Amino acid sequence: RLALSHPKISFKLTHFSPTSLRTSGSGDQLRVLADIYGMTAARKMVSFKGANADYAVHGFVTLPEMTRASRNYMTTIVNGRWIQSYAINRAVLDAFHTFLPIGRFPIAVINVEGDPFLTDVNVHPSKQQIRMSKEGELLTLIKESISKAIQKKVLIPGVAKKDTVPKKPSEQVNLWES
Repeated sequence: RLALSHPKISFKLTHFSPTSLRTSGSGDQLRVLADIYGMTAARKMVSFKGANADYAVHGFVTLPEMTRASRNYMTTIVNGRWIQSYAINRAVLDAFHTFLPIGRFPIAVINVEGDPFLTDVNVHPSKQQIRMSKEGELLTLIKESISKAIQKKVLIPGVAKKDTVPKKPSEQVNLWES
């Protein structure tokens, strides 16, 4: 979560001798996602962005074909700080509408930037939860931005429409005779 919220900082996680995680610190959040979740997940990511008068949102979500069994892979960052927000997680899921199977969740990183005066960080002792002014507008912005990004990708391959009407009566096929 720290590496995702600060992609310009290089992180190295070791447990005794082997290195478990290493990020480059290049500032590329997609590269950090690849370092954490693997290249396969990074290739299935779709970027999104949106803005209104109060907030700007951007980030990455996986296509519906790559999901996880828990919400733990949904990361929300507000003004550079990782937070837990059930409302934002719900907006992400609503953006996928019926594309996600029941009980499955996307890998997502949602960056929210806004005026610090619109956020109250003194809601939870560990500062993991915040309260935002104009939260309804923010949730709508997140939902619409992600939904547009997903719908731009071709989820179901198209089929070329062929002339299905036979030109001559002799070409007609009776489907009931086999």
